[in-house]
Amino acid sequence: MIRLLPERHILTLQTLLTMTICMPVLTCEAQTCIEKPSNLFRDGDVIMKQHILCKDIGQAGTDVIWNIMETPVADKVYRQKYMSVSGSDTHMASIENATIYSYELRNDTLFTCGFENNTTKISYRLQEPHLIFPMKYGDSHSGFFHGTGIYCDRIALRSFGRYEISADAYGKLVLPEGDTLKDVIRLHTERFLSSVRYPADSLPAISSAPFPEDSIRKHLGEEPYIMKSDIYRWYAKGCRYPVLESFITTLPGNEDKQRTASFYYPASLQQQLAYDAENDNTTSGNSNKDKTAVPSDRFMYSACRTGKTSVRLEYTLPGQSQVCYSIYTTDGKAVYRSVPYRQNSGKHQEEIDLSDYTDGIYILEIHIGDERYTEKIILRR
Repeated sequence: MIRLLPERHILTLQTLLTMTICMPVLTCEAQTCIEKPSNLFRDGDVIMKQHILCKDIGQAGTDVIWNIMETPVADKVYRQKYMSVSGSDTHMASIENATIYSYELRNDTLFTCGFENNTTKISYRLQEPHLIFPMKYGDSHSGFFHGTGIYCDRIALRSFGRYEISADAYGKLVLPEGDTLKDVIRLHTERFLSSVRYPADSLPAISSAPFPEDSIRKHLGEEPYIMKSDIYRWYAKGCRYPVLESFITTLPGNEDKQRTASFYYPASLQQQLAYDAENDNTTSGNSNKDKTAVPSDRFMYSACRTGKTSVRLEYTLPGQSQVCYSIYTTDGKAVYRSVPYRQNSGKHQEEIDLSDYTDGIYILEIHIGDERYTEKIILRR
């Protein structure tokens, strides 16, 4: 019987990762990577999403566990449609919530060109990237954006600011259905937006007048931004579009009163998507979901409750391997990590005692050599 560490000895996931020695460097081949064939919009795709009350977007870094299993999901479904513009392979648009967003693919970057709805129309002359191909964990790109447009047919606008897009986190996502997606990469776009208003008849003049990056820097240095937005998108291997999105808006002087809107894209609602050969090839024979009793060429295991506060881990090794396992709370804190040890081939069994811990959900992570597997544990007396 293995007893867990007392709560006063709980280590954070970050501390454990710092203690880990000789972890392999992630490469685009080994991890989920944002790539043009598998993540570029497709003409005619329609995706569905639901509002989810997700306010804690988690830390940056590797081996992060995001858990939205107990997060309420609204019943209302939102629709987003993608299409090519005039049959072009490089000019695209999406329609969402009565707003049309336009994009242009140039070389290996998908740029945002502008947007239009019932009140506002903005066209960007200096465009910012929506996606950069390829993009793996640790990659980042920053710059400035600038556009002009009209508001309510009465006010001309010059909209500008700076941005940074980065792949800032990598890990696993526990879904509302209870499944766990592994190899999930998160993109974070940080935007500082400012604007200047003019009379409506000034639009032709301000649209044609130069407004270089030096002017943007000067304006941002002299006056505070009017809005800061943080956009987080979680991408899983085998999924063309994000699995989860979170939009956080902050106004200057009101940093403690952020507005958050998050959306979940359930696989069960994506029935209108056409067959996706690129992503089907990615996942064929290699499911991205962790399940109980997962078979592989190297390892088989099962984890089951044997009492109100105990879990039995049974596993079979085809050959001698290094074995260890960890247990985390849903917010990423480690409550136990075994000492790695060499285990011979054959069947093995461990009893895990959770009696010192409160009821709730825990994540069991099993390490077999360089492979990792996860299992959800529900402790309820």
